[in-house]
Amino acid sequence: MRNFVRRWLRPQKAKVLVSERRETSLTLAMHPPLFQAHPLCQPQVESFTRCHVDHPVAKFFNACGDLELEMNACFKEEKNMRRQLNTQRGTVALFKMTVHKQPATEAAPAETGGK
Repeated sequence: MRNFVRRWLRPQKAKVLVSERRETSLTLAMHPPLFQAHPLCQPQVESFTRCHVDHPVAKFFNACGDLELEMNACFKEEKNMRRQLNTQRGTVALFKMTVHKQPATEAAPAETGGK
């Protein structure tokens, strides 16, 4: 009996091919942790957690599904914004590294030029 309960409680993994994953949005994946700060999605997170508190049994029957889809869409938008910001920061850092980088061919003759 104990093994049956363990297998029953084990989370199910979605078996989706990579090509199918790109064509359709995979809704079986879980959302990121809600206790972390999500400044853009805070109203959606609060409404989702409130729905889970208000409907302790119905949450298992997709009572809060529309709120979860709304929250996941907000998380996706937030992630895209972070990705764009990180790309901009990366290009600025790369530019700074290339500007401050000194060519090795110019530094070598200056050291041996005294002889």
